[in-house]
Amino acid sequence: MPIYLAAAIVLYRQKEILEIECDMCILHGLLSKIPDDLPYEQLIVRAGELYQKYSPDELAHEAILNFKRSQELAKARIQNRQRPVQKKVVKRKRWISLFYLDGSSIYLKLTFWTLTAVFSAALIAYFKSSNWEKGWWT
Repeated sequence: MPIYLAAAIVLYRQKEILEIECDMCILHGLLSKIPDDLPYEQLIVRAGELYQKYSPDELAHEAILNFKRSQELAKARIQNRQRPVQKKVVKRKRWISLFYLDGSSIYLKLTFWTLTAVFSAALIAYFKSSNWEKGWWT
């Protein structure tokens, strides 16, 4: 109940709080000094209304849900930051694995080496059919 009474006091002094300079020291000084001329009976009734409108169980449940949502967002952000790095590592491993016989992606390796052999044979045939004896590098 003291929290609801404090909230009722802040709501009662809303204009005064919003009119001051936006500085933590000044705001703390204003909120830490409770005036003597407050209508305490009205504030207690207002605190009771706030208690009924926003029950502690309801507020606790909402706070737990907000906390879980913020944790899920933080996890998603971390995963999004790490995901591109993981993709690059997988791509590098894929190309490096072409040169080692480890049993993985045999069709990819077979295609790669077949295309390499065909391309090399085509280059050799081209250079042999051209002026190879004169020197193709000149």
